[in-house]
Amino acid sequence: FKLEGRLFRIVCQTIPTHHPWCDRRQLSELNASYRRIFSFARGTDPLPRGLHGWDTHTKVQADDRIAYVETTDTFAPEEDAGTSPPRKLNLSLSGIRALQSALNLRWKALSQTERAAVWCLFAILTLFSLGTLLYRLQYPQIGLSDAANATLVLLLGGFDNLFGQLKVPFFIPGWLHLFSLGLTLSGTVFIGVLYALLTEKVLAAKVSFLRSRPPIPQANHVAVIGLGQTGRQVATLLQELKYACVGVTDKDLPAETLPHLPLATGEFRMALTKANLATARSALVLTQDETTNLEIGLTIQSLNPNCRLVLRTADSQFGSHIVNLLTHAKAFSVEALAAEAFAAAAFGENVLGLFHLEQETVLAVEYRVEASDTLQGRLIGEVAYGYDVVPLLHGRSQDPATFMPSEDIRLRSNDRLIVLATGEGVQAIEHGRIVPPNWSVRVEKAFSDNAVFEGAAAIARLSGCELGVARHAMSQLPQVLPFFLYRLQAQRLVRELAKVQVVAQAMPAAVQL
Repeated sequence: FKLEGRLFRIVCQTIPTHHPWCDRRQLSELNASYRRIFSFARGTDPLPRGLHGWDTHTKVQADDRIAYVETTDTFAPEEDAGTSPPRKLNLSLSGIRALQSALNLRWKALSQTERAAVWCLFAILTLFSLGTLLYRLQYPQIGLSDAANATLVLLLGGFDNLFGQLKVPFFIPGWLHLFSLGLTLSGTVFIGVLYALLTEKVLAAKVSFLRSRPPIPQANHVAVIGLGQTGRQVATLLQELKYACVGVTDKDLPAETLPHLPLATGEFRMALTKANLATARSALVLTQDETTNLEIGLTIQSLNPNCRLVLRTADSQFGSHIVNLLTHAKAFSVEALAAEAFAAAAFGENVLGLFHLEQETVLAVEYRVEASDTLQGRLIGEVAYGYDVVPLLHGRSQDPATFMPSEDIRLRSNDRLIVLATGEGVQAIEHGRIVPPNWSVRVEKAFSDNAVFEGAAAIARLSGCELGVARHAMSQLPQVLPFFLYRLQAQRLVRELAKVQVVAQAMPAAVQL
């Protein structure tokens, strides 16, 4: 989705062993000016409910699942291509069978005219080989090239060139004379069919050239199958995100409709081959017939077992059966998504978008802080952890908006704040039901007077307390700070204090010493 002209995306990623984060980075180190972690699960564990169910000190390991939001000017497919190992050429028996299946599918996808052309070409080659052999055997004194040349002349309608004289200048058996006449008649018919097909292809290529659509990508692209209203909107979004994509449709589109989208047209089985589905990274099957969507999904899976599939369904129960049938598929009901959007709008806030995180729906919501608002006067960190939301954008009066804003900003009247939130989080903000903080920070010692000064400033900035309270606490070490913080907030404060040579530790309030 877009905010202030900037692209955002949500990523839920399983970490492979070769990933640069694996066994090297802690979760706290992954947060950056363009990225925020909001969910984490170890191994096969399900993602926890809510948006902050993780610990900053956790080290990333193989098979961990991390959900995060990031922003940049564009998202190229190469950014996440490194998360999967390169494909190797498969020369095994299964690879040969897959090739046979692809050839069989290609043959079935041909039109009647194209099949006739293939048979004509096969017949011409057979007759050419047979004629060359017969002439070479009948006249051993001529070379193979002369025999081939005589056969070729006959196939191209040159019977009169060889036998047009009143008296043939060489002896020829009657059967070979009759066979030569058959060659000329067969060549005239078969080559006429090939000429007709070539004429059709030239005219089609001329029309295609006039449309000047881009060529179809060869690999690592997204195929949008079914270019109805939904398919066209999806293709438009993919192009805005700078993904290589191709549209697949059984009917040609007007030249002015998605003019920069490569197209593969024709009957769907034939069009899938044209769209290079065997090397595509993902496919979205969006026709209005869910049975057709299932058939296309099965075809794509046979062509490319690693292709990520997204299928449009009308019935959520039918969608669940599709997911069980297709390995890498996700099924979405348009009606169910529309119902969620309407329900989200009922919250009364400006809902900018929504997405699914496992079984939970997460909304992108915009707030305008008012004087009597539940957000008024709170730090962004308090809003994030107390209401379980992820701040994405903060704007104030005429100042430019800040993306992934700092947790230390205190909200004022008329500020804009855009967050990711679950339905429970939106309701909590609406009713002011903030979860109270329940972690403490115990400051052990400071190594210098400058560390005491810098430590007090860090405590005041990150916790929002008065500077005098922070200085008083730093003057009587060791001690537990006289206020509670949220877990991630407390752990961040400990890291910031360590940078200024102050030793501290975070702990749940129930076990404070």
